[in-house]
Amino acid sequence: MAISTVRISAASAPVLAPAALGIVANEIERRRLGSLLQRVPYEVVASAENVNALLDHASRPLEAVVFAGGSELLARGGPVELLHTLRPASAIVVVSGGGTGVVRKALRAGVDGFVVDTEADHALRGTVAAVLAGQISVPQAIRERIAWTTFSLREKQVLQLVAAGLTNAEIADRLFLSESTVKSHLSSSFRKLGVSSRAEAAAAVLDPDTGLVIGQRISPPPARLEQELLGAQA
Repeated sequence: MAISTVRISAASAPVLAPAALGIVANEIERRRLGSLLQRVPYEVVASAENVNALLDHASRPLEAVVFAGGSELLARGGPVELLHTLRPASAIVVVSGGGTGVVRKALRAGVDGFVVDTEADHALRGTVAAVLAGQISVPQAIRERIAWTTFSLREKQVLQLVAAGLTNAEIADRLFLSESTVKSHLSSSFRKLGVSSRAEAAAAVLDPDTGLVIGQRISPPPARLEQELLGAQA
C-alpha cells in the first residue's frame, strides 16, 4: 500500500501580522518609544498625546497601548482608566518614574506592565511581550516590595510597631516575643522590602500608596491578654 506525503512549502506557511501597538505620550517620548517598538514582531499603528486621538488614528484594533508620563496617567478618570473603558481588550504598559507606591497604584489601576523610564531601552520590548502573552510584568528590583502578601502576620505586626517608633525591646514586650525573634522578623522583612534600615522600613510601611499594615489593630496573644485581664481585676 503506497503512503502519500504532503509537503508544505515555506511560501504556503501562514504569516502572522505584527502585533498592533499604540503609544500615548508627548512628542519626544513618542519618538523614543516608537524607535524601540517599531520592529518585528511589533508595529506601532498609532501614536498620539491622548487616548481619543490614538483611537481615532489606529488603523486596526490595538493589542497593547504604551503610556509614558507621570502619576497623572493613573488618576481617576485619567488616560489609563479611559482606555480601559473604551478598549478593555487592550493590554496596558506604563513607562514612568517613581518607586513602589507608583507601581502598586498602576497595578490597582489595571496596568499590565510597568517599566521604569530609565530602563525602557532594554526592558520595554520584553515587557510588551509579557503582557501580550497574558502576564503581569513589573521591574524585578521592586517585585518583592510589591508582594505584601508574602509577609507573615508577625512580620506585619513588627513592621507596624517599627513605624510607630518602638524599639526592639518594646516590640518584644508588646507582642510577648523574645528580642531575638523580633530581630529575626525584622531581618526577613528588610529583605522582602529591599531596605537596610529601620528608617527605610518605616517609610515603606507609612507610604500612603502601599497600605501594608497601617490601620490594623494588633491584638496581644491569649497569654498576654489573660495577664492584662488579671492585672485589671487585681
